[in-house]
Amino acid sequence: MKLRNSDLTESIWLLLKGEFGYHASALTYRFFMVIGSLLILTGILISYTPLANYEVYTYLARLIPEKAGEVMMRLETLYRHRGTGSFISVLLAYYFAADLAGSMRTAFGYATGIKPKGRYISLFLITPLYLLLLSLFLSLLALFPAVMKLFLPWAPQLVLWPVKFMILTGMIYVTYYIFLPVSVKPQHLLKASLFSAVLITVLNYLFTVVIIKLVHANPLYAVMGSVLVFMVWMEKVFVILLTGARLALAYQKVQN
Repeated sequence: MKLRNSDLTESIWLLLKGEFGYHASALTYRFFMVIGSLLILTGILISYTPLANYEVYTYLARLIPEKAGEVMMRLETLYRHRGTGSFISVLLAYYFAADLAGSMRTAFGYATGIKPKGRYISLFLITPLYLLLLSLFLSLLALFPAVMKLFLPWAPQLVLWPVKFMILTGMIYVTYYIFLPVSVKPQHLLKASLFSAVLITVLNYLFTVVIIKLVHANPLYAVMGSVLVFMVWMEKVFVILLTGARLALAYQKVQN
């Protein structure tokens, strides 16, 4: 049985009028909290590499000659307390990731009109699995073009694009499978994932061709403007994901 035109039209209309803007903005905020905690964790992990005092001090003296000594002392303090810093950073990163997962569950519940079931504690068990799968997909998405150029330099962009699109669809499918408040059949999840992947691909193209070029045209916005553009892009991605979740439930209702 096919999806009714009214269901597809309603989903697109909700997307255009910004029905999910509030939840998408909240998810964007929590996403940046996760990114911030991961950056801190990365900095702590880097501190486990040997500190070449002379080379680092020489570089700092060239960069900030008046503050080189003070910065060097702070770096040495960080190295001495890196064990405690690592523990706290892991806890913060895990907490913010679980908080993002909880917000995604709530947002998908709002998008589908179904109250999420299950305890919040389950998110602390699901989050590591989700982050592992997401990291795998992101790694594939980042490494595949480089591997193709290394072993198949003749491969045109038209060969790379379908594979990248499939990886993106897989990421969206896993997200829907984990966070939708009801069980949806795989074929319906796949249709909704393809719908969201197409819209995100179009969004990426528009931002790459139009928005980013406009921002970089002005040196004043080259740095801060890029961050703001990324925030807007991320918010729109979450809006698309919530719209796709609504569409997945519409497919399920038609099937039933």
